[in-house]
Amino acid sequence: MSEKTPPKKPWWPGLPGSAADWELTSNFISRPLAAVLLYPVRASASPNLVTLLSLIAGLAGAVLLLVPGGLTGALGLLFLAMVLDDGDGQLARYQGRSSRLGSFLDKSVDVVRFGLLFPILSWLAVEQSGAWIHGMAGPLAAFGLMIQGYSKWLAIAMLPPTDATSTPGVPAQDPGRRPWASGLSVAFLWPFHECDLTVWICALGATRQWVALVWILAVSQLIAGAAALFSRLWQVWRAEPRQAEPRA
Repeated sequence: MSEKTPPKKPWWPGLPGSAADWELTSNFISRPLAAVLLYPVRASASPNLVTLLSLIAGLAGAVLLLVPGGLTGALGLLFLAMVLDDGDGQLARYQGRSSRLGSFLDKSVDVVRFGLLFPILSWLAVEQSGAWIHGMAGPLAAFGLMIQGYSKWLAIAMLPPTDATSTPGVPAQDPGRRPWASGLSVAFLWPFHECDLTVWICALGATRQWVALVWILAVSQLIAGAAALFSRLWQVWRAEPRQAEPRA
């Protein structure tokens, strides 16, 4: 008897099975672009190398914002960093090379990239307006974004698994279910997820609307950070074992 050939993994990205995971930019722009860009090297490229290329492009783009005449190149590099950031996970899943190291690198790159970019955007807003108060917006945006990531992974580490194969704290998803109505509602009503931020930066940065940009980033990420913190706190509280009340 001949051995069965394992099913080939699909390369082109599908839509998430959970409405909460529908992100406007990631689902409809960066993931499809990453699939096209990395298609020729999908079987051989190292996911971790793509993650590092995303970091280099993001840092170079952030620094280039400060260089006179470098705006177009800076925004192009920031957009490329966003696409590669979605492409590394896609490569890892396709090649069956997902790893803890890759996940750690991916999350660390996001922290470093946005941690440098947001204060630089605030500096540009202060330079443009002459008002120091705008210098607070970038660090506040970075603070809100980091709260989201920290609370998520802290909850994942503390919550019990939902089943034998799922990640702790992350509900299992039905891969065949596509919640179009609720998913599109989430994507369009809250266009401030991680990848969405790069589109805001490119759109408002191209017109040099630095003051509006940094406060959009700050307010959206502080709201998202507070919502993430309280929702994770609620999850952990509900998972806490309860002792039965002693009978009189």
